[in-house]
Amino acid sequence: MSSKVVVIGANGRVARLLISLLVKSNDVTGVVQEPAHEEVVKSLGAKSLVLTPESPLSDYKAAVEGAVAVYYCGGHWPCAGPDAPPIPQEELEAAHKAEHDATIKVYDAIEALAGPKPRLIMLSGVDIRDLSKVPDHYNEDDLKTSKWLQDTMPLWMKWKYETDKALSQRTAFKWAILRPGGFSDEPGTGKVTMGRTHLMPMIPRADVAASLAALLNRDDASGLGIDVIGGETPIQEALDAAIKKGETDFIL
Repeated sequence: MSSKVVVIGANGRVARLLISLLVKSNDVTGVVQEPAHEEVVKSLGAKSLVLTPESPLSDYKAAVEGAVAVYYCGGHWPCAGPDAPPIPQEELEAAHKAEHDATIKVYDAIEALAGPKPRLIMLSGVDIRDLSKVPDHYNEDDLKTSKWLQDTMPLWMKWKYETDKALSQRTAFKWAILRPGGFSDEPGTGKVTMGRTHLMPMIPRADVAASLAALLNRDDASGLGIDVIGGETPIQEALDAAIKKGETDFIL
């Protein structure tokens, strides 16, 4: 019998690729914030469900009940397009705070389940960290990339750190965090670099999705934040090595 898996933020490009992999052997529900996005999820062979940051905790609890795993693949972290006027700072801050609160609601929903609790697999990003602590393994190129990330997406980096930090403090359920580098639209290679590494090169979205899928049944990855960038090691081999090392890449 196939297992229930829930993908939150199912309309994102990585999430859609992930769903396409998971539906081959699992009963997948894709959670979106807009009813207009449900057809995209259904076209991938998954069930669809609409939840917003304003949805009650009981709805989130019902969505994750019975699942073996819940993937959190983002949501509406707003940004202006290249030809659009800048989004006012107050509006950005409020939107990011609302998404943060919705993420915490997912944690609370899993924690509130009376029976078996699903594992949570979080899609995050490299360089999500306490900015007062520079990782020892960063080189000059990493520092330049980090500055660019922090200057370009300060609110996203801030709130993503807060949600990941809150997750790392949860002990009632098991979790893992995948921290990919910058996404590219190149075809997937099935090869990556994982573990406490550098911030470049970029990684194809298809390889991020495949890395997420590889975490589905890896209970031994629980409690780890795992960095992943483009590389030359097959995904399964890279994941095995990162888990065996047992060193989290999410530095509080």
